[in-house]
Amino acid sequence: MSEEVQGKVLAAIGKARLLITQKVEQFRGLCQQNIDGPKDEEPTILAADLEGFWDMVSIQVENVHHLFKEISVLKTNGWKEDLITRTINNVTKGHEKKKKPVTVMKKAMKSSSQDKTKVER
Repeated sequence: MSEEVQGKVLAAIGKARLLITQKVEQFRGLCQQNIDGPKDEEPTILAADLEGFWDMVSIQVENVHHLFKEISVLKTNGWKEDLITRTINNVTKGHEKKKKPVTVMKKAMKSSSQDKTKVER
């Protein structure tokens, strides 16, 4: 295993530990504050706050998941990094989220605003 591959493995482990020990623990604390309510000068934690925080954490979780997926592919390829890009692209091809074309979204927004105009008249 090359030093670069070892670095990737250690970085993935470090990021996963950081998520578990800090971000997830912080989220747990925020959830508890939401349940218990504010104490003294503490701000009120709303469900929307929790949702926003979790959205940020989930991006990091997906990033770490992707890193471990890369490591798994590296292991399958005998720890050879030159094959990883091709293999990962083949593995993730069918699993990417499909986005609506911008034109469809614009049409939906346009019809939505037209509906509001009709209601106001």
